[in-house]
Amino acid sequence: MEPHGKRLRFSPLSTWNPYVDDMDMDPLRIGTNMTRLNRNLERAPWSWKTSYEDSRITEYKVLKDGKRKVIAYYIPYSLNVKEWGIYLLKDEIYPDVNYLNSLIKRKGISAGISPVYLSLIFLHELTHHVIEDWRVSSGLFSYVQDDERLCEYTAFTLTQALFSRVHWSTSTTRSRGEKSQGVLGYPVPGISLQFPGLPKEIHFNYYDLISLLITIYYYWGRDIDKIYKVQVPSWVDEENFVKFLSQNLNVGLEEMWSGRRISSVYRRVNVV
Repeated sequence: MEPHGKRLRFSPLSTWNPYVDDMDMDPLRIGTNMTRLNRNLERAPWSWKTSYEDSRITEYKVLKDGKRKVIAYYIPYSLNVKEWGIYLLKDEIYPDVNYLNSLIKRKGISAGISPVYLSLIFLHELTHHVIEDWRVSSGLFSYVQDDERLCEYTAFTLTQALFSRVHWSTSTTRSRGEKSQGVLGYPVPGISLQFPGLPKEIHFNYYDLISLLITIYYYWGRDIDKIYKVQVPSWVDEENFVKFLSQNLNVGLEEMWSGRRISSVYRRVNVV
């Protein structure tokens, strides 16, 4: 049974943990999946780091030799109205997706990991935008490192909720004879077709979805990473955060009631 109707929680110190939320469904099956994944052996050969400089929030890999490779970044509109938006670096995303796809196939999981992987990165960056909306509404933009925890919690929570409820299509839609350029498609509305490796139809067995999320969770080291801990920080006001998050999940429509006078964030997603 899939967990339809569960309320999403964003109260302070809420932690994303698939074992807590899903063990009541079928402990034996979840446990079997964990044995298949052999989670303790599957760690990325690099660590995640974040920086806030040059008017952008950057997520990057730090390799064992100390080299940095940018995965994604967000430029706040309140700091750079011309170049603001979400930027995803496909040359750093694809190698991870290819490796993890080969890994899960060896573990007996048939579903592809690319939509889930991309969704987690995109929703993390989208949450930086949500936090900006929230803070700018009552003052000036600011960034604190704790934002990364809230972004990661939101990404894992929404990815699990969205993929467990809806079968998505990445097919193009047409309006007045032209391809849609800004709002439709998943896991990244408006730009899914720029990732040719994504399947045209996206749907998962729920237990495979949990297995994919757990695979990425441990591959990224989220169980031991203090900066990217998948937890709502203690300072979060759930009602206010959810208000701005909900607005920004109305794909392409959030600009209609916003007083910011900027375009939809979904038209500011760039694959580079």
